[in-house]
Amino acid sequence: MPAGKKLGAYEIVEHLGSGGMGVVYRARDPKFRRDVAIKVLPADFAKDPDRLQRFEQEAQAIGILNHPNILSVYDTGMADGSPYLISEYVEGETLREKLASGALTQRKAVDYALQLARGLSAAHDKGIVHRDLKPENLMIAKDGRVKILDFGLAKLIQNDPSIGPLTQLPTTPGTQPGLVLGTVGYMSPEQVRGKIADHRSDIFTFGSILYEMLTGVRAFRGETPADTLSAILQKDPPDISETNRNISPVLSRIVNHCLEKDPEQRFHSAADIAFHLESLSGASERSAVATIPAPRTKLPVWKILSFAAMATLAVMAFLYYQKSTKPQSVLQLSIDLPSGNNFTTEQGGEISISPDGKYVAFCAMNTTDRKWRLWLRPMGLASAQMISGIERASAPFWSPDSQYVAFFADKKLKKIKISGGPAQTICDAPDGRGGSWNQDGTIIFAPQPYSPLYKVTATGGTPTQLTKVENTQGSHRWPFFLPDGKHFLFTSQTPNGIYVASLEDTQPKQINSEISNSMFVKPNTLLFVREGNLLAQTFDPKKLTVQGDAIPILDQRINHDEDRFLAFFSVSHENSMIYRPQTFTITQPTLFDRTGKKIGPISQAGTFRLNPNFSPDGRQIGFNRIDTESGKSDIWRYEFAGDRFSRLTVQADPNGPGIWAPDQSYLVFSRRNKLFRKQISAASSEEVLFESSQYVTATSFSNDGKFLLFSYQNARGDWDIWVLPLSGERKPFKFIETPYVDFLGKFSPDGKWVLFQSDATGQMQVYVTPFPDANQQIQISTEGGTTALWRMDGKELLYVNKQKVMSVEVQDGRFGNPKLLFERPQESLIYSVGIAPDGQRYLLLLPTADQYTDNIRFVSNWTQLLKK
Repeated sequence: MPAGKKLGAYEIVEHLGSGGMGVVYRARDPKFRRDVAIKVLPADFAKDPDRLQRFEQEAQAIGILNHPNILSVYDTGMADGSPYLISEYVEGETLREKLASGALTQRKAVDYALQLARGLSAAHDKGIVHRDLKPENLMIAKDGRVKILDFGLAKLIQNDPSIGPLTQLPTTPGTQPGLVLGTVGYMSPEQVRGKIADHRSDIFTFGSILYEMLTGVRAFRGETPADTLSAILQKDPPDISETNRNISPVLSRIVNHCLEKDPEQRFHSAADIAFHLESLSGASERSAVATIPAPRTKLPVWKILSFAAMATLAVMAFLYYQKSTKPQSVLQLSIDLPSGNNFTTEQGGEISISPDGKYVAFCAMNTTDRKWRLWLRPMGLASAQMISGIERASAPFWSPDSQYVAFFADKKLKKIKISGGPAQTICDAPDGRGGSWNQDGTIIFAPQPYSPLYKVTATGGTPTQLTKVENTQGSHRWPFFLPDGKHFLFTSQTPNGIYVASLEDTQPKQINSEISNSMFVKPNTLLFVREGNLLAQTFDPKKLTVQGDAIPILDQRINHDEDRFLAFFSVSHENSMIYRPQTFTITQPTLFDRTGKKIGPISQAGTFRLNPNFSPDGRQIGFNRIDTESGKSDIWRYEFAGDRFSRLTVQADPNGPGIWAPDQSYLVFSRRNKLFRKQISAASSEEVLFESSQYVTATSFSNDGKFLLFSYQNARGDWDIWVLPLSGERKPFKFIETPYVDFLGKFSPDGKWVLFQSDATGQMQVYVTPFPDANQQIQISTEGGTTALWRMDGKELLYVNKQKVMSVEVQDGRFGNPKLLFERPQESLIYSVGIAPDGQRYLLLLPTADQYTDNIRFVSNWTQLLKK
């Protein structure tokens, strides 16, 4: 097409290139005043069902991906019988053009490879395999960003059957037509054989590309295409050191591990590759001591375990277990979560490695039913095994012989034998906060958030109180037995700190004032987390004293839930460690109408979380946003007029976005046991509005501004609803107090009713009750409900049931049956729905990309880090 021709709303500027999957042009988008790339499948090609299918598959593949290292797609369309795809225009050059002058420097090659690995990881996480990676399909933008192009051969793993042969098709330069999909020289062995190509096929190709970046020559090449295909199947490329002696041996090992002929012997995920490359890119210098297992050496597991003096080779997904009496290199790897499961900001996600280092137990949430289940990952297998029959599991810990894993579920402390059999109940535990098991069969545990520690025998029985908390806000949790089996560490709230006590003398001794769980490692190391940093400090287990300063031992921050005093890490007796890296989900606030139709995103994506809160007039939104540097959250205000964000608090770390005063002059937000008032226009800091001995959360103003509803966490760990008068003495009073969790009260516009949530039926449901006398409770939802709100005219109730947004008509104090408005996108975050006062607009937080994928990091021989 000539310059100036219109394709839909887009004006062609110039022809960029042609290939088997269509013709590419640069064009102008008049609406957004930007250049775009248009890929057009000519009408004659569109008649070919194979080409058309591959073109549509590319649009589908790119359309569900959103990552900075993957070309963004904007639109698709049809003109004169020719389908076209609109994507971002990247000004730069392809990697092939970069390589025209020879090999890249190690620094540049690692930089490009790291970006490529991150982009591949994002695609693989969505179940998409590229299958045609090559330097021609990698664009290097002028600012150094790598963009993966051309998903024309992409495979949707969930839907696509095995790869079958294709007929002869014209191809881009370097692509051999025939019976296989891909490009000669960059295919994996399984592609050459015409077998199923999963994400590990892309990993093989990744290795070929990285090899070429480092050496300037192709990893597999022959005089004819047949010779090249034969080399892929039967030969290894020359060692990198033969062409470039300056390349790091670690980097050479990474390449070799990608290029294993057997997919099982390669890296098991692109995220694992990125993890290792980070150590070479300068992002994590200390982890550069990590070594990649020599992939050519494979020993039977029985033989590996029979030699105490030999270091076994730990390959990806932990196929082998490392054990040696000699100093070993540090190895860091990743455990990916089972498909359809993740860690969220909700309570849960604890991890624990067995004392012998052979198993990892963790709790992950199923993304479909939102239930937390217990999983076991044997180090000798490539996948985790779910423990069936358990739907609300948390806080696993191990027996000292590594034969049992104990955990909390269904308000009980339970145990299960890893060799098989049903779970056994040990005792009651309403909402456990950790436990520890000694050699004598004694378990100490925290049965609920605000309680002392108790002890019980592992065979079951009635627990005995072990420690004593100072007040109703006091809490002892996350115990850990010291080697003598009598003394134990634990974390305390009010007063805060890590303490040590014993079974005989429960008078605790404070070790420090940290708000983290802790572990002890022989002979003399105490581990704990401060602001996401894992620290080690010398600790004398006989004198029960610490010595010297605490030193950081990991370059990566650990996920630390300060509200629960829990840092997600665990160590074994065998010099292995696991941890969850700190993650920040990037979300795009996006508006929808009441039919579920997308209106569009607001201007800025960010680390937003929790339910956004519309102002009473619907013109502003309060957001809770995390600072990725400090890990603290703050309240931000968004104004529709001007499409503008402004920060209202500084490292206030509130537990939500705050609630608007009726006149919108200030916000009230909560942090632990205090309610704060923050003026919108004032530059001054927030003022304390109310202070309690328990956790509190502000939830609603009455329209006349006379009362404030707040949730109050009682000594049992459940929640009640209280009212704070905003005039006079401001003496709060109970409004709803039951044996259940009752919270998140919302005043009706006329002030006569309060909408709230309760788990009285065993699951969270929405109720209404009269105000000020809660003498009647009317259940509104039928299948569960959260995030409930009154429409501003009082004629409708709105709430969320998992992915469904529900509506209930209100007329003269009578409440209708729930009706479905729309189903929100599956990927939208839980607890991320903001509802406009008029009920016409809904704001959802849609994830765009994660700084890290949900996984568990494994570190073998981690004590070597103490010597750095």
